[in-house]
Amino acid sequence: MSILKVNQIQDRGGNTLLTSDGAGTISSGGAITNTPSFFVRKTTAQSIGDSTYTTIEYDDVIYDTHSAFSTSTYRYTPTVAGYYWVFAQLRSNSSTDFTSWQPFVYKNGSKYSGTNNSHWHFESVLAGVIVQMNGTSDYIEIKGYCDGSSIPLGVSASEFLNYFGAYRIIGA
Repeated sequence: MSILKVNQIQDRGGNTLLTSDGAGTISSGGAITNTPSFFVRKTTAQSIGDSTYTTIEYDDVIYDTHSAFSTSTYRYTPTVAGYYWVFAQLRSNSSTDFTSWQPFVYKNGSKYSGTNNSHWHFESVLAGVIVQMNGTSDYIEIKGYCDGSSIPLGVSASEFLNYFGAYRIIGA
């Protein structure tokens, strides 16, 4: 039996693939991590108008590994090409039932994916989809749609009621 002891593994180009701290903790140089990634939430009031697709204005960045989420356009533009798992939740804050309540993932300004539909008051709806992005100009955003009345989003400084995130999928 042989033992190989190293603190760093690199590829031929000198890029670090794995590093050990000598105490059993391994970190990667990016080749095997689910990055870029980000997670944001909404903590301020916003309403989704009746029969309109409304961009959700996420205002609280929990983390963003590559500073790729814009708090002015509410878009995520990853700097690394690949497939990304994109997810979002919208929580209504209305005591009135409505006809339709849905979040949508938009890619480059066009509807990319719909989701489950709700028509009950005070309910959360989720969206999740895999999106291929080029790492330079592709972007994603979340839009809410409501049919039947204008719906305010739930707001909380301590709970994650309305959120949006994505991470690059390893090996895809």
